[in-house]
Amino acid sequence: MNRRSNNPVTTADSSKPSKTSIKKKMHELQALGETLLDLPAAQLATVPMPETLQNAVMLGRKMNKFGALNRQKQFIGKLMRHLDARPIHDALAAIAQEGLVEKQLHKCTENWRDRLLSDGSSALESFLKEFPGCDRQQLRQITRAHGKAGSEIALTTERKKLYRFVRAILAAGKQATD
Repeated sequence: MNRRSNNPVTTADSSKPSKTSIKKKMHELQALGETLLDLPAAQLATVPMPETLQNAVMLGRKMNKFGALNRQKQFIGKLMRHLDARPIHDALAAIAQEGLVEKQLHKCTENWRDRLLSDGSSALESFLKEFPGCDRQQLRQITRAHGKAGSEIALTTERKKLYRFVRAILAAGKQATD
């Protein structure tokens, strides 16, 4: 006869989280704390955290010895367990979202730049229809200068100018929609 089937499960045991779920949560909090170590200083300043955690993260960013860094990561995880991690998680999610928006803007800018250089006036007219506030004359000058560029260095310079110009237009258009 199976002993487990005869023992009734009490409600106190079923409401208590399992050891595995507790460990999983601890590892998630430590991983969240480790992400703080990899953030650039400007982004780290936007994350709301207590002073003790901030000091631990700053100290961990200075460490380069493997053992010491691992101990510091574990300490950061321990600090994370004793505070509400939701604001930190939300701030990191917002930073990640900004990164995605930045990547999309970069990709769109590259696509427009390549299209303007390869398709010529048809792409130019499409761009001007989509972004009517754009300086038509400056855009034409940049594309013509690219066509006249003789050396590889001059071509690269003109591609960069066009990229910066298109990116400014797209960023201004994005800000207008926000």
